[in-house]
Amino acid sequence: MWASLYVFFFFMLIVWGVVELLFWFIRSDSISYDTDQLWDKFSVTLQDMHYPTKKK
Repeated sequence: MWASLYVFFFFMLIVWGVVELLFWFIRSDSISYDTDQLWDKFSVTLQDMHYPTKKK
């Protein structure tokens, strides 16, 4: 009886860890994460990221 409960909770702990890992991968693979990393690493401003248009 107790062994099956231990196995069940151990399995649930593994499932919880895998789900947390997947959400961490999704969060660090987003475009907003990439732009934040660019701004922090290279000190790029928002105006520098947009290509300037020609004035007529």
